[in-house]
Amino acid sequence: MWRRYLMWFAHEHVDFRHAEMQSILSMFDIPIKFIEKPSVKKPYWIVELPSEDHVKKIASRSVLVKNCIELWSYAECEAQLHDNLKNAIKNTSGQWVSPLASDDNGLTYSHICPSELIAACCDPKKSFKVDVETFCKHFSMKEKVDKIENFSYLPFEGPVKLKNPDITLSYLEFYGVDPNNVPEQPYEVFFGRWIADGQRDLIQRHSLKQRQFIGNTSMDAQLSLIMANQAQVLPGDILLDPFVGSGSLLVAAGHFGAHVWGSDIDFMMLHARSRPTRVGQKVRKKDENIKGNMNQYGIESRYLDVVVSDFSLPMWRDDLRFDAIVTDPPYGVREPTERIGIERKNYTLSDQHLVNHIPSKVEYGLPHIYSDLLNFAARHLEMGRRLVCWYPLVREEYKEDELPSHPCLRLVANSEQVLSKLTARRLLTYQKIHDEVPNLPVDPNAMTHNFREKYFSMGEMTRKERKEKRAAEMSANAVGKAQNNESKNHSSNKLEGVGDWCSEYVERDVLGLPYNAVEGVGGWCSEYVERDVLGLSYNAVEGVGDWCSEYVERDVLGLSYNAVEGVGDWCSEYVERDVLGLSYNAVEGVGDWCSKYIERDVLGLPYNAVEGVGDWCSEYVERDVLGLSYNAVEGVGDWCSEYVERDVLGLPYNAVGVGDWCSKYVERDVLGLPYNAVEGAGDWCSEYVERDVLGRNKAYKSKWFAYEAFSFLHDRNNPIDAVDCGSPSELGNTEQAIPEQSISEQGISEQGTSEQETSEQGTRDQDTNTKKSKSRKEKPAKKRKYQESEYNAENQMIEEALEVMRKQNDSRSNDPYVAFGMHIAAELRKYDATILTF
Repeated sequence: MWRRYLMWFAHEHVDFRHAEMQSILSMFDIPIKFIEKPSVKKPYWIVELPSEDHVKKIASRSVLVKNCIELWSYAECEAQLHDNLKNAIKNTSGQWVSPLASDDNGLTYSHICPSELIAACCDPKKSFKVDVETFCKHFSMKEKVDKIENFSYLPFEGPVKLKNPDITLSYLEFYGVDPNNVPEQPYEVFFGRWIADGQRDLIQRHSLKQRQFIGNTSMDAQLSLIMANQAQVLPGDILLDPFVGSGSLLVAAGHFGAHVWGSDIDFMMLHARSRPTRVGQKVRKKDENIKGNMNQYGIESRYLDVVVSDFSLPMWRDDLRFDAIVTDPPYGVREPTERIGIERKNYTLSDQHLVNHIPSKVEYGLPHIYSDLLNFAARHLEMGRRLVCWYPLVREEYKEDELPSHPCLRLVANSEQVLSKLTARRLLTYQKIHDEVPNLPVDPNAMTHNFREKYFSMGEMTRKERKEKRAAEMSANAVGKAQNNESKNHSSNKLEGVGDWCSEYVERDVLGLPYNAVEGVGGWCSEYVERDVLGLSYNAVEGVGDWCSEYVERDVLGLSYNAVEGVGDWCSEYVERDVLGLSYNAVEGVGDWCSKYIERDVLGLPYNAVEGVGDWCSEYVERDVLGLSYNAVEGVGDWCSEYVERDVLGLPYNAVGVGDWCSKYVERDVLGLPYNAVEGAGDWCSEYVERDVLGRNKAYKSKWFAYEAFSFLHDRNNPIDAVDCGSPSELGNTEQAIPEQSISEQGISEQGTSEQETSEQGTRDQDTNTKKSKSRKEKPAKKRKYQESEYNAENQMIEEALEVMRKQNDSRSNDPYVAFGMHIAAELRKYDATILTF
């Protein structure tokens, strides 16, 4: 009796799924019935097969199948599934009850299996467990347990065993294939008995990461196994790879029991003398070769040999036959396409050089490679056996009727692997159907002609050139299809299977309006702005296309369109207004709403797209130190006005003084110079006491300088110590450190003091210096304190200095501390003293 099965696939290499499964079914001569038509949008097939053994045979070969279960029921919701299973327990008809018709209320029959399937698993001696799996959604362990508890009504009497049970039951929920739009409830749910797992574990076992010998173009393990399946490799077959390289295809074929041959023109690769491919490896190991790979996987007994040969000059006998030919010819991108030959005419070689002569090589074009390959397969393949090979092409130039062909070979599978936006390669499978046809000439119109030149030339094209080329082609296609469109003869999309006139690109419906094949909506685009499948605006009146790329692209009318911003319909080559009423320059590609002139942003503030300053520039544009526009009057941006502003951290910042912004204490700027943000003094030194680059105090227009300068007269022997008073944090507030006294409280002699008075003063200074030196030695951390009488004398000197400055009409006399500082500096220079310049 035929039984119903669910075949669950891995959702990768979807385009290879049908080709691999058909090859396996044909290889084992297994009949199959589809309950539902297979779709690339669903990772499963619901089929009927004659027996469980056929399912196990399929699973023993397929690397795209995850597992197979004997299906007991499936439904669109969990509640319906449980109802189906409860009814299945009572279904003794021996037949499936399927939704083949509807009753008067519009309800359909349920998917109900025969009761004998469930009864066969209810033996008290058989242990069981229930697995819960989901597609495109994750369940916690608690959620899985809750799902399992809902099946408590099933009449299982055996013990529960979580490891290696006799029976494994599977419950699966399907939530679609879009991980960004996962529904709350599953689209479909399935329940049944597990039969077998596919060969997914071989992918990890044969991974290139663990393989001993690999090259630049070693084939991926999964694709190698798929190729072996499509070649219908059976134990004992003799298989050839005429472009063997590092032998990845031989390993996959050897795993399925084939005896493998290989040949290649690259002597260095076959003998493992080429440069190592792995990062950090400098020299290959002695046993690092194709035979070493076969030994690694325990299939060395199936390794026949590899030979260095030129495929354009085959060395094989005409009566030699192979059961399969599996190969990946070089494309001329990572590996060269070469054959033996010379470019010079009438070239001769002397006899003395014949012994050690290594033949020269010339270009071996892809059209010639595939012509030779098909001719070779037509001659040396067994009848009914297969050739499997990769075929590189430029995606936009692909036409199925221009693929390589031969009268003795029939193309039975054609699957695409996308390599980039521009290029792809197709896995072509040919089956030999006739014998003995003479060699056919090379097809001059083959799509692979000059693939290498196209590959690199397309990479050199600028983005603008690619956009213009694509826009021109889309426009031409749209116009041509609209003119040739007939109401009863619409274009068909075989991949999507969406309707009868839509492709995966923008098509024209019967009214000549754009049509979206993904949505399958038909030909009724509205007169107003609609949203397409990407959520972007779409205007059917304009007929401008359905969607656009993530960059600024050209629509079918040749106008620029920015899909990333999603700003509306598109924009012209000049400054236009988008749907928000903001200006947009498609030529400049500057963004959504900026022109090359100053515009208003969403806050009503001017914005300059050319400068790229942000969205807050004012009408009065200034330049900061970075050359960026800045408005000090408005104080709008992050940084600065003509006055002290607060930065984003709430700290004061002076745009006039340039530098970084900084804290309320003395900081170091980018040049390592002191900077005082509180005083708003500038970049490197403030108007008050700061630290210079040597860490010493720097005096300029300071009361503290006047205070220290006077004491310096009493301490000339160690002037630096006299000036060094510690850091500003140690000094505290200089306004409070010096008590406010009347400057005229005490008198002081005129500037022109006699030499005798000066000498006496020097003696007193020397005595004072000696005492202080002893004091510093005894207590080095203690700072000198001044007596009130000394301070009064200092103030008297300040007043004296100020009077001198006024007599000289010095404008700085308005600041007594500056005047005194100037005067004291002049006095100190008489004694060759050194102080910091101000």
